[in-house]
Amino acid sequence: MRSFVVGDVHGHLYSFIALLKKAGIKQDDEIIQLGDLGHFSLDTQHSDLAVFRFARRLPNFLMLWGNHDRAVVDEQQHWFRGYHHPLVATRQLLTDLKPQLSAARHGYLITHAGLHKDFEKPGYTAEDYNRLLHVNGLSHLINAVSRRRGGLAPAGGILWRDIREPLADIPQIFGHTCGEAVMQFVRPNHNSFCIDIASATNDHLAGIWLPSLEIVITKENVS
Repeated sequence: MRSFVVGDVHGHLYSFIALLKKAGIKQDDEIIQLGDLGHFSLDTQHSDLAVFRFARRLPNFLMLWGNHDRAVVDEQQHWFRGYHHPLVATRQLLTDLKPQLSAARHGYLITHAGLHKDFEKPGYTAEDYNRLLHVNGLSHLINAVSRRRGGLAPAGGILWRDIREPLADIPQIFGHTCGEAVMQFVRPNHNSFCIDIASATNDHLAGIWLPSLEIVITKENVS
């Protein structure tokens, strides 16, 4: 099965639809969304609801936790500037979608913010890390907020790792703090990709196909 990994959406429904259309999604294709599906500010309550309703209807759709989404269920750990409680219907849809911490497809570890170098385990594959994240071996990383972000952890976890923090040396696809262009991290034996180009005010989205690594973007601004 092909997998199409979609970066942070931040409630931009029409851009999300446009990205899937441009990618040529077929019925049997899997869609993995990196989290921050909603933005969760006071101004985005209704757009967040719309994008969650749309996502709930998609076949073969897997949502990962983003820090914005996680604030809805764990505000004390994951509060961010501008956060506002979502509508009750949005909260229910978030529950229905059953977000996960990570996924592993075609040799790539897929998370919201990437696995930090500090948590690297020699010889581990993407599948090994994904297994650990689902059996509590690394699940504490969901609440690891670094000092850079105002937390106490020495390094950001998979919801809060910043783009300036070092990346574990395995193939990864992630979002969270990329910027206005898709970023590629070239290593001797593999590449990793940050595909978050959206924000509350920027509605351009990016995605990447696995296993082909073809990048699809709603505007041509890739570095």
